[in-house]
Amino acid sequence: MLVERPTWLFSSGPLGADLVDKEGRDVLEATRPKEFAQLEKLLHPRGERVFFGAWDAAAPTIGIGERFLRLMPASRTALPAGDFRDWPAIDAWAIEIASEVRTGD
Repeated sequence: MLVERPTWLFSSGPLGADLVDKEGRDVLEATRPKEFAQLEKLLHPRGERVFFGAWDAAAPTIGIGERFLRLMPASRTALPAGDFRDWPAIDAWAIEIASEVRTGD
């Protein structure tokens, strides 16, 4: 018997403070992982969000993708360093999820 559990999807990664990219698209919508579409079909998540991320070129690498990225000379100038996470938005979403889990909605 398949037991469905409440599930939410999130991704972090866009770097910088610009909400709109050079093509006029919403940055958070434009960077939505393409895998979300397939995961939605499989998991039926209650919600999804994309949050801005953080980049520290001096920090140890996380995963093979980041290792390859750091090998590219342009990555040092193309990726803005800093912490761009919107903690109030992340906290608000976490509170929203906790409320849904607590009430069973």
